[in-house]
Formats: sequence, C-alpha cells, structure tokens
Amino acid sequence: GALGEDRDAAVLGQTLAPALLAARRLGLSVSEGAEASAPARSLVERLQRPDTTALWLGLLQLCEPHAPEADAAQASLADAARTQAARLRRRCRRDLARWADLDDAARHGLRKRLKRLRYLLDACASLLPRKALARELAALEPLQDALGQWNDRVVAQAALATKSGPDATDRFAQGWLAAEAATVERRCLRAGRRWRRVAKAG
Repeated sequence: GALGEDRDAAVLGQTLAPALLAARRLGLSVSEGAEASAPARSLVERLQRPDTTALWLGLLQLCEPHAPEADAAQASLADAARTQAARLRRRCRRDLARWADLDDAARHGLRKRLKRLRYLLDACASLLPRKALARELAALEPLQDALGQWNDRVVAQAALATKSGPDATDRFAQGWLAAEAATVERRCLRAGRRWRRVAKAG
C-alpha cells in the first residue's frame, strides 16, 4: 500500500509523457513538473522500515517446509484452490461478457479479480493440471496487460479532470488519453474473448 503511491505517481508520468510530447510538437506550453510528481519518500527509505523487514521475515516463514502431517491436507487445498478459481472465473467471464455496460469502477473491480485469480493460479500451480494451467496463464497475461494499460489511461484522465483551471495542454492531453483508452479497450475485448474461451474449457 505504501509503495502504491510511488507507483501511481510514476505510472501517471509515463502515461502522460506521450500526450505532453505531442502537445509540445504542436507548440503548446507544458508546465514544469507536469510529467510526474515526485514521490513523498524514497523507495529505499520505505524498504528500510522495520515493518517492511517484518513483512519479509513473515513471507520467509511461510516458505518453510510444513510438518509431515500437513501433506495430508494437500488434496483438500487443491480442491479449495479449484473451487475459488472457478468462482473467480465465473464472475470475471460474466463481467467481460457485459463489458460495455460496466462503468470505470466496475471495470477496475474486474481487473482486481483477474489479478487475484492470477495470484491464486501462481501460488497453487503445483496442485493444478499443468497443461490447462499453462493455457490459461498464456491467455490471462495479455488480458491483464491490456486492462492495466486501459486503467492507467483512465486514471490519468481523471487526474487531469481534477485540476483547477485546466489549460489548453490539459485539454489536449485528455483527448489524447481518451483516444488511447479507446484503442486499448479494443485490445481488452480481444484478449477477453480469448481468455473466456480458455477459462470455459478449463
């Protein structure tokens, strides 16, 4: 959560950069610092915090071998993973099928559910059928990439919309981002159709 602020600032700058470059080429003035706001604290400082160290230690503890009796629970864990994956797939497939009716918040929720599905599949890879898992991950990755790019452009548009007294450059950048979002949205739909077919087969 703490690192998310730095990521958002960096992504906003990267997303706006092509629009601001095009604005300069048209002779529009771009104010200093428009590309990105500086992170409040450095990444190094945040990674050196005691609570971050405690997080690393907790994650390492989770990687420790379990007691022998825990092996008996592997089958039930696999069943639980398959059940949860099926639940996430159904919801995501339904949302993708009605993409045009979803608002930005609902599309962002879809993106987060697909991310949870990806984390689940990665974490339980050794418990799931290998070939089916490989097919789904191959279809899921481009869908996640497209949804991420679409979301970045929508977030950048919203950031520009909240500026007080937007100038000509801001309005130009909003139009630029809207056109890019429409292009990326078509990629989302293509990748979504492919993943839905694979997820249904799985």
